[in-house]
Amino acid sequence: MKRTLSFAITLLAVAFGSVIATPSAALAHDEIIGTSPAADASVAPAAQLMVSVTFNEPAMKMGNNEGIEIQVTAPDGSKNVLPCLTVDGPKIWAVANAAAEGTYVVDWRSVSNDGHANSGTFNFSVAAGAPAGESSPSLADCMAAGDSAKSAADPSASASGAASSNSSGSKLDPIFGLGIGIGLLVVLSLLGAIAAEVQKRRRASKEATKKLKAEIEANPDMLRGL
Repeated sequence: MKRTLSFAITLLAVAFGSVIATPSAALAHDEIIGTSPAADASVAPAAQLMVSVTFNEPAMKMGNNEGIEIQVTAPDGSKNVLPCLTVDGPKIWAVANAAAEGTYVVDWRSVSNDGHANSGTFNFSVAAGAPAGESSPSLADCMAAGDSAKSAADPSASASGAASSNSSGSKLDPIFGLGIGIGLLVVLSLLGAIAAEVQKRRRASKEATKKLKAEIEANPDMLRGL
């Protein structure tokens, strides 16, 4: 009985470990492969500077860029959530004003195509005589393009796109549910096997006791030998 319980406990531990490990591996976030400006880099003053984060996998592209943001804190402490944010495959970028010299702090948030949120921070500095940063379209052109695209968008298409994105964002849920279901099935099977073994041993003990009682009644002299 002790050996059976030990074996069952081991199998339970393996089952729960598998259920826990499967979603943990699947929930890994995208990795950053580069930023612009590079972290801790120094660039020349620019009224229009591209600020970007590039990942190893595409970011989720939604009509309103929900969950995706780039905020820049200027040397004077003012914070600016950059408008006209663009998602271009694995790259998210926006246009910032970096005309003042000093250190800038970039805080960003993104959503990967598997629906997981990610965030981070990096710094860069602006100094006279430093190399120019990555060129970008003017903020006015970017805003105009965004307004045109928004006004021309089909509402039904936007709703369809949002539904598609939501479906993509929750695609891990069935996997997680399947893992939980398999784990519970294994646990219930093991508990059933343990219960059956205990019941079997109880029946065997009762049968042995009943048999011994019958033998004693049939042959009372057995007790004299004890």
